[in-house]
Amino acid sequence: MPVARSAWAELKHGWGGAYDFQRHSLVVRAVRRDGLGWITANSPEQLGPLVAADYAERPVPRTVAA
Repeated sequence: MPVARSAWAELKHGWGGAYDFQRHSLVVRAVRRDGLGWITANSPEQLGPLVAADYAERPVPRTVAA
């Protein structure tokens, strides 16, 4: 049976190779690992679709483990 993850954990699991996720007092932020910007939202649930759209428009290069 799959383990339920929080929206925050889902973001980090799915997008952690491309974005650095941060929590601030009133917002959550995804910082692109290529240094080309960041995205903010009021919650992880709101951030998820924004990250997906950003990545679809401009994919963030990911490193591949050898």
